[in-house]
Amino acid sequence: IAVGDGPRLAECRKMIPPAQRECFKFTGNRQEVESIVNLFDVGVLATFTEGISNSIMEYMALGKPVVAT
Repeated sequence: IAVGDGPRLAECRKMIPPAQRECFKFTGNRQEVESIVNLFDVGVLATFTEGISNSIMEYMALGKPVVAT
């Protein structure tokens, strides 16, 4: 599950091999954060520019382990 939107969304979609596309879900921007994060086993944030983000804080507040760059 990939939540959010941005200028590189189309690029991210293209990186998924056709045979694996059914394994991925892109939700776009969402307001109901808790219900979506509760579906995760782990929260991931891969970024070059952000330090600590709201996403990381939300994962931690809901007891999810975090993998971040």
